[in-house]
Amino acid sequence: MALTALSFTLSQWADIATIVASVVAGLALLYAALQIRISTKVSRAGFWLELRKMFAEHRDLHLKLRKKEWPDKEGSCPGEEDWPALEAYMGLFEHCESMLDQGLIDWPTFKAIYGYRVENIIRNPWIVRHLYGYDTGDGLKLWLGYPYAQEFQLRFDSSAWVELEKKYHEIFRQVTSKPGELQYACLRKGDASIHSWSAQEE
Repeated sequence: MALTALSFTLSQWADIATIVASVVAGLALLYAALQIRISTKVSRAGFWLELRKMFAEHRDLHLKLRKKEWPDKEGSCPGEEDWPALEAYMGLFEHCESMLDQGLIDWPTFKAIYGYRVENIIRNPWIVRHLYGYDTGDGLKLWLGYPYAQEFQLRFDSSAWVELEKKYHEIFRQVTSKPGELQYACLRKGDASIHSWSAQEE
């Protein structure tokens, strides 16, 4: 057997060396892929832990929204000291949206852990109820509703500004006659603000 092995030609030894090198290279690639996969999981776990800490900073506000303190039976609404915190809290969700777009965190996990928090925000009439009238360039629109459930949207011909303005003010008077029904209203014509209103200015 030893003589047979020694009798291999240089070409045959070269072929064996190539096969061995290919196997080693394949194993190295497999190992690298496994390492990358593990590293990705560790990185994502780090993102989730960091998010947990960031959300913990908004615990008091989260509990107010979860307990539906706004509005209560007396019609209370967020105070001046609450709005900066609300903006920071919603800004955190914008940060999460960016990470979702980049694939740094995954949607199923985010929805399972934090989805109900988003619902607590968008179902609160003191935070997101609004009326918009505006020129989109391809026509005029009037929109009243929540981000999650549009109440209605009217489209007007591009020359029907008078009609849009009349309808906007009509709906504005109706909705603002009920405390807590509207938070923001804005009527714009091109770059000009024709009318703007916020419940916090009342």
